[in-house]
Amino acid sequence: MRHISSSFSLAIAGKYIVAFTVACILSACVTLRPVLPRGERPDTNTGYVAGVFQIQGKDDFAFGITNVNGGEELIFPFANPAGPQLDKKSGREVPDRVTMIQLPPGRYRLTSWVAYGPGTKQQTARKNLPADNQNREFVVTAGRVSFLGKFTATYWFGGLSKNFHIIPQRITENELASMLKVAYPFFSMDIIDPRPGSLQ
Repeated sequence: MRHISSSFSLAIAGKYIVAFTVACILSACVTLRPVLPRGERPDTNTGYVAGVFQIQGKDDFAFGITNVNGGEELIFPFANPAGPQLDKKSGREVPDRVTMIQLPPGRYRLTSWVAYGPGTKQQTARKNLPADNQNREFVVTAGRVSFLGKFTATYWFGGLSKNFHIIPQRITENELASMLKVAYPFFSMDIIDPRPGSLQ
């Protein structure tokens, strides 16, 4: 009897350890890559990665980007953590926004996406992307911008759990050019390197 109850206790303890580990992973704070300030000018010594993002819901989202030749995963936020982007005329928050970060030149891959609380920066969800998908790779070149595309990120409740989706959207070259004028006026379309299929 003691042997059975001891095994049962170990099984229960194991479940608690797994649950605790998962809780620790999900509650970990996300370290965001700094978003390029609006007034920044292009630097020929560094590369840039940009995307157009629309967030629906209270959580914020980000892509995990990793150098193909090794290195830590860098977290590219969909929205500027310094504050919302506002329309000058209406004063309302702009639903679609260009976000840009600096990265050293090299070959990179989208390795994950994460959701996190905007105030606490605590991770609420994470999805690792398959490493064997070459379509998620892109090249960062000094003095140029690698444009990942336009994405809508959303979540909803299904029963007791949250469900998350990140969906690519259509965007034209003219639409991107207009958004760049607002978000990054010193960056022009002639230094943009779009990933295949990211501009329609």
